Amino acid sequence: MNIITLEIYQIAILITIGALVGISISFIGQTGMGIVFPIILLFTGDVFLAIAINLLNDLITSAT
Repeated sequence: MNIITLEIYQIAILITIGALVGISISFIGQTGMGIVFPIILLFTGDVFLAIAINLLNDLITSAT
């Protein structure tokens, strides 16, 4: 029972992080790798790396 609860809790965290990254992804539509690359990172579990790349892409697109 505890394992199931933990999995649901982890899924909720991933959905929340995914929503935040999704908001970031919507801003990077101009760059080619901006959408595909972070999604691949999310599926491989590198959530923080995906968020970092999204923030970097946001800075690049806002600077140009």
